[in-house]
Amino acid sequence: FSLNKEDVYQFVKIAEILHENKEYGRAVDVIQMGLAKKETDKLYKQLGLSFKEWGKIAEAKGAFEKALSLNPDDEDIQKDLKELKSF
Repeated sequence: FSLNKEDVYQFVKIAEILHENKEYGRAVDVIQMGLAKKETDKLYKQLGLSFKEWGKIAEAKGAFEKALSLNPDDEDIQKDLKELKSF
């Protein structure tokens, strides 16, 4: 079973809604379900954002680093990771 681009988008959108509601743990769970199906930079980026807001800085760094390894030219991910290095 693999996810197509639209399926990944659905996991990201659900996680974004949970994130906006400060339900970071649930957002992480949703993202990890998506990652179990397919690893994408977008899912790892959202994972990093949720971990960051949840206060789990080491986990956030790891997620952003993985996202960047999948999409090294993404300037948003580069920026997110650079911001975390100051923590």
